[in-house]
Amino acid sequence: MSGLRIMHVIARDLGHISEWSGKDSAGGKSSLCDYASSLNIARLSSGNPVFNAIWFSPFTETTDKETQSKGEMKQGSLYGIRNHFRLDPDITSGDDGDDRDHLRHFCAQAHGNGIKIFGDLVFNNVPIDHPLAIEEQKMVDGLKNPERVFSPTGKLIGLREEGDKNIRYLKFVYNADTLKPVVDGSLEQEWADVAKINYESPAALNCFIKGENGKPGLWKEVIDWFLDSGFDGWEPMDPTEDFGRPLDGEPNSDLDLEGM
Repeated sequence: MSGLRIMHVIARDLGHISEWSGKDSAGGKSSLCDYASSLNIARLSSGNPVFNAIWFSPFTETTDKETQSKGEMKQGSLYGIRNHFRLDPDITSGDDGDDRDHLRHFCAQAHGNGIKIFGDLVFNNVPIDHPLAIEEQKMVDGLKNPERVFSPTGKLIGLREEGDKNIRYLKFVYNADTLKPVVDGSLEQEWADVAKINYESPAALNCFIKGENGKPGLWKEVIDWFLDSGFDGWEPMDPTEDFGRPLDGEPNSDLDLEGM
């Protein structure tokens, strides 16, 4: 899709979703859609192109971990998503089902006003307090003197007890010496609260991409959740060489960021 003119929105700044979705308002009108429409009227009168898309920064539940900035502890990154299927405490109405209804209503209102809805999705990391990261770290900590198993590129992908042929493959990137997750630098750096996903390991591919035990991969479930909520697409944030293109087809990254 080309020609998108995007209004960027940080949902945390808007307050609880019940205050701007329009679901509980008179006539079901969304205050955010009304605001975008009012901006469009002003832009039309000045001869500027109108907005036809809203792009949300992440708004699902994020990490509880704090990072350090200039000597002060700050709230963790918006992109350290701990629960992809629950709205962040700064946004939620307090009920997951009601939140979903609000989100669907808002998207329907936007579409009725000719506005498409996009969002950021992160496929190359999760926060270090994500349940998957916590569970795996407990498993790693429970092993005594494990033998390291490396990929052909030299990346640690698994562990096994001495004398045991069973390899416990790892979903995340670990320091081979300390067996702690590799995060992006010190507390002073922006991404110090995330654990990188190790797509060279079959455990990560099965969990996040291919699926296992009759369930689809986590990212398929996340994408379906957003599409079912009414989103038109997403921008995969920082899809590094670790991520590659394991999903079928091209990444859904049609946003014309020059239009912002």
